[in-house]
Amino acid sequence: MLKGTVEVDEVYLGGKQKGHGYKSLSKKSCVVSLVERGGKARSLVLDRVTAQNLRNAIMEHVQDGSVVVTDDYFGYRGMSKIFKHKSVKHRAEEYAREEKDMVVHTNNVESKFSLLRRGMIGTFHQVSKKHLPLYLAEFDHRFNHRKDTDGQRTVFALRCAEGKRLTLKPLKNRGK
Repeated sequence: MLKGTVEVDEVYLGGKQKGHGYKSLSKKSCVVSLVERGGKARSLVLDRVTAQNLRNAIMEHVQDGSVVVTDDYFGYRGMSKIFKHKSVKHRAEEYAREEKDMVVHTNNVESKFSLLRRGMIGTFHQVSKKHLPLYLAEFDHRFNHRKDTDGQRTVFALRCAEGKRLTLKPLKNRGK
């Protein structure tokens, strides 16, 4: 579970956007990321962005009593009282503000999205909806081990792969 101050935001990935409005996003996949300040991150693919889907993601991955920081998207309104909810108003060009004991912003999660988008454009080029969760897991791994050396990151990844075997046959049969 993520704890402390957790920033939450969503982004749409995939394909080129044509037009404006709800229908222009139909070919894109929605990704929600939750980033613990000074800690780990977790990303999820959502079929649809609804208030209920966002609340479920937060309830499932954020510890009770944590501070949840979001933008002013209406889907975050009415969040459970077990969290302290703070938001910034991007529409009013507010991106950060100081409160008594903290700075309210979503800069960490926005930064993570920037790296994710750059990776999709520069390295992976095309990612299918089917394999998007695997790419997100890789980017989360990179983010969560950003302070480790390359060797430490490699050792951790190998430990996670221990006892698992991936062959080509299951990958070929998935699409059928």
